Formats: sequence, C-alpha cells, structure tokens
Amino acid sequence: MANFSPRAYSASSLSAGTTHECSPFPSNCSISLDQPAQNAEFFMNMGTGTTGPTMPAVNLKATVSCPGTPELEYRFMVGNDGKALEYENKPKSPSANYIDPPTIDSGWLAASDWNIDWDADIYGGHVTHVTVCARRKSDKKVISSQKFARDFWILGGALYEANGTPTLGSYLGTKGLDQQMLIMAKAIARSETNTTHFEPKKTATTFHKRYPKRSFDNGYGVFQLTNPIPTREQIWNWKKNTDAALILLATNRQAAKAKLDQHPGYTNVQLRLETYAKYNGGNTGGNYHVWNGSAWIEDPDYVCGCDNTMRKGKKKNDPSAPCLYLSQCYANVTHRLEY
Repeated sequence: MANFSPRAYSASSLSAGTTHECSPFPSNCSISLDQPAQNAEFFMNMGTGTTGPTMPAVNLKATVSCPGTPELEYRFMVGNDGKALEYENKPKSPSANYIDPPTIDSGWLAASDWNIDWDADIYGGHVTHVTVCARRKSDKKVISSQKFARDFWILGGALYEANGTPTLGSYLGTKGLDQQMLIMAKAIARSETNTTHFEPKKTATTFHKRYPKRSFDNGYGVFQLTNPIPTREQIWNWKKNTDAALILLATNRQAAKAKLDQHPGYTNVQLRLETYAKYNGGNTGGNYHVWNGSAWIEDPDYVCGCDNTMRKGKKKNDPSAPCLYLSQCYANVTHRLEY
C-alpha cells in the first residue's frame, strides 16, 4: 500500500487522553463544519480501459470564530480511532489482508477549506468523524479543536461507459491475453456479477449502495475474489480485482491442462470448462471431467438444475441428496455466457 506519511496518524494519536496538539478541548472559539453535509455520498470515477479509477473530490469546509478575530491557520483530520473510514463489509477472517486506511491529516493550512488527499490508493466506505483544529498564525498556538460526528460515504459506480460499452472489456483488451483467456475472463465476469463491481444503487441497503459486490461466501468485486482473501485495493479497485483474477485464472487453466494432458486430444471448449470448474471450486472440488476409458466426459454422477440458477446439482441416483453448488454446474452456466 502507499505510504500515507505524513498525512496519517497512528491509532492512538487522536484518541481521548492523548497529548496531540489537535486533541479536542473546550475553548472560547466557535467552530462549525460546514461541508460536507451529513449523509453526503461521493462516487469514484471508474475510469476507462486505460485511465483511472480515481477517488472523488471531497471538500471539507469549516468556520472558526474566536475572540479578538486573530488570523488563523486550519487543520483537518479525517477519521476516528486511527481509521480514516469504516467498511462494514470488510473480510473478518483473522488471515484477511484488509488494512484499514489510517486517519488522514491535512497539515496546517492558510485556508479554512480543503479537498481530502486520498493519496494514490483506491478505497471507500463510511467516514464517521472529522476533527477541525485552529491555531493563531502569529505564535502557532492551537486555540481551538473540535471533533465532529459527520457521516458521509465514498462509493463506487458502474462499469459501463456512456455509450453502454463494458469498461471491463476495454481493460481486458490491454492485458495481452490470448483468445482463450479473453473468452474465459469475460464469461466469468458475466457469470459472477454481470460484469459489475459495485452493488446496484437500486437494490443495495441504505448507505451500502455502491459498496463492492460481496457474495454469501465472501467473494468480492467483479470477479468475486474469495481465496486468497482479497486485499483492500483488490476489493475497491476493479482493475486490481481483475489483475488478481487473471493470475488466478491462469493458474486454474494450468491445473486444468495438466489434468486433461493425461489423455490428450481434448478440445479448447473442454479446457475452458475444466478451468471454469477450478476457478469456482464448488462442492465437487473444481472438477468437471472424468475419463471413461476412451474420452473425457462430464462427470455422470451429478446432474445440474435442482434450482432455478442451474448452478446447483445433486447426485443423480440419490433423490435424498442435498442440492449443492457444484463446480461443473457453474462451468456449464459460465460456458453459455461466452462471447
């Protein structure tokens, strides 16, 4: 991750009881945080195949009035308990790679407004607090500091350009993929998320709209990265999510090829189906084909279609078997989405 210093403070630096110069304290000055508004939402620019994504512009503006009207300098700290913002859907596993971005510090400013410097990272979530600090310009003495509870959100957008073209396809075109990898990457993105990275605004819960898509098994983003657990940037930055998925997909194809190479003569379609199964895993361990003595065939012990998504299946000759999410069923669905 990028080095946030000197913008960032440790978890204890703005906590109650510390001696940081901008720790809140009573004063004769009045302070208001005028911008952003409570519950404001700011949306990332998703970029194109060759540019972005970029963080939104978020302006903080304060009004400070002190007896004697001294000339003042201003400072803003974004965050609470050492974190710039909260992400309620972050991976909870002890082995998770998600690192909360630290409190963001403007440093001392001549102006009473400031556009938050997000540094080079792409991330989002829920900002809960902003600290506003003021000092006299003449002797640099801090004369007022107040921590405001202020909720606003940094959210994502749609992966489609103005003309309806999928931005993901444009980005994949820059990666130097062979034709088979390109087919599989596009189909997996369609199968996993309908080629989008963030929750649709109309269906997600209040203030979680446009959070990264997350599945029941903690898959994140356009390619539903699950294992290894994705990092913060892989969760929020759709290009980093795509890059990680392409590495995983190449590994899966290598494993699929090694299996099918035991009995050569398979087709590109069979290699893709085996790769899809391994990308997903499912309850059949990422396998699609079995060797019947003369050819590679779809595992006949299972039948797909015990739910309306066609992604679940069960043991063919066991009526009491549970309906499970099967890797070979996933592969069939994904294969039908190829273009």
